[in-house]
Amino acid sequence: MTSQPPSAPPVISLKRLLTLAIGTRLITDTAVRLFYPFLPVICRGLGISLVAGGSLMTVRTAVGLMAPWGGLAINRFGVKRIVLFGLATQAVGLWWFSMAEGWLAAVGPMMLLGLPMASLVPALQVFVSERVPYQNRGRIIGAVEFSWAAVNLFALPLMGFLITLQGWAVPFYYIAGITAVGILIVWRWFPDHHRTASVQRIGMLLYLKQLLQNRSALAVVLSGGFLFVGTESFFVTYAAWLEQIADLSPSDIGLVVGIMGLTEWGGSGLASAFIDRIGKRRGVLAGFVLSSIMLCILPFLDVSLWMAIAGLAIYALFFEFTIVSSIPLLSEQMPQARSITLAMGILAISLSRLIMAPTAAWLMENISFTATCLVGALGTGCGALLLALWAKE
Repeated sequence: MTSQPPSAPPVISLKRLLTLAIGTRLITDTAVRLFYPFLPVICRGLGISLVAGGSLMTVRTAVGLMAPWGGLAINRFGVKRIVLFGLATQAVGLWWFSMAEGWLAAVGPMMLLGLPMASLVPALQVFVSERVPYQNRGRIIGAVEFSWAAVNLFALPLMGFLITLQGWAVPFYYIAGITAVGILIVWRWFPDHHRTASVQRIGMLLYLKQLLQNRSALAVVLSGGFLFVGTESFFVTYAAWLEQIADLSPSDIGLVVGIMGLTEWGGSGLASAFIDRIGKRRGVLAGFVLSSIMLCILPFLDVSLWMAIAGLAIYALFFEFTIVSSIPLLSEQMPQARSITLAMGILAISLSRLIMAPTAAWLMENISFTATCLVGALGTGCGALLLALWAKE
């Protein structure tokens, strides 16, 4: 008995596609990124150590291990329903977290805050990938990923200012309210398409068999995990490193994050403008190598605050270029199972973050920022090697 083939996705203008995708990602990325620069402040507000805060990040990331099943859900329920589900769990999780006191009370809301990464993010990637030809996909996905940089550039400096004035929990109220508004917008304007067009109804075991037989797809999936060995090491610890170099307030750290957001925006812009021209595999490989080198250099820039900030900004540029360029490369590795493949990329990243969030926090507290960066550089270098040996355009 054969299943009915999926219908074509509904036609949608490029302007509306970008507006919906970027707007939704701005909401979710703000919630995700809020924890990184303000983790020391949030930990003090909860009354826990930095290592305990890193373990909370692990709780959130562990939920991302559900991403492959999120990919199957995208095919079954459609992109719109999954996006609404992700936004709803985020709104509840943010409101709940704002009232937490202590580590145990924060575990439940952190689990809810992990669900959008496992469901909403791959759903939006499928939404864009199915409507944009591969030869132009890098440019459009790069435009969507501007949201990640825009959060650092605009939202987080504002959050730092609010924390300084009103306390660590206040940003969670505001973001929860904005998320609720986002739910209404998605409900009204997002195209309602039950099934994705390019994804066959295949079981998870059959998909995993196909993935293991496809060395290029497997390399691109695994390389994302290796990239986040370095990225998670960096993002979990850089705020604590800045506090060691200079006694910065949350609003000061917010300004530093804004500078990093500016260079991240540059990385997204470079990917959007050039990755389709230079080749996605070539561009991703270059990004891996440059990110690894920068992690090796970064700990030696603590001779002054401005050199440290410059190093943070340069790494942010390299990382953003790399991750934005890798999404279109991954999206076409197994187009017959695109939603699950993109979700497997989220799974690899989640596994890496699951391990590295507490590890990086422990290395920072017990050894040094140098040790954290060197471990990150080693992981990123392994990802570069895997891409060079196996990945294909």
